[in-house]
Amino acid sequence: MLRILLLCPHLQGCVYTKGPKESLLEFLSCLNSKNDLIKLTNVIHDSSISFLDLFLYKDANFSTLQFSTYQKPLNKYLCIPFESFHLESNKRTFIRGELMRYTRNISTFKALSETRDKFWKRLRTQGYPVGFLLPLFKRLDTVTELNGFRKNASRATVADGSL
Repeated sequence: MLRILLLCPHLQGCVYTKGPKESLLEFLSCLNSKNDLIKLTNVIHDSSISFLDLFLYKDANFSTLQFSTYQKPLNKYLCIPFESFHLESNKRTFIRGELMRYTRNISTFKALSETRDKFWKRLRTQGYPVGFLLPLFKRLDTVTELNGFRKNASRATVADGSL
């Protein structure tokens, strides 16, 4: 017997099932056959799920639920270029907000470090100088250490070794 739970916030969906995988594939095929203009895409995993901006997964080592920020493969990560006429305070606030979101939505030090590194590279590609970014990234280090995130973990480094 296939039991299905559908979650559809803001037209992004999530399906949780309990039952044979073949039944789920048959159900998804049936949904896709209803209308030629609407096709549902799907990714099926046994131990993980992407939902909104989170990636939830079962940690193999600890058998606990972990989470990190989901980043869509097709996202171009276009952000405010450094040379735009936005105020520097707007640029700093945008970067701080993203770093805080990553810290809040990521449960492991390794995943946080990898996501920070990717964000650093994207900002450098958009023309942000190291001197502008370093204080923002170092401030994040202080906040996460104060919140106890980094107990028993080594210090994160950014790709070009600046931190």
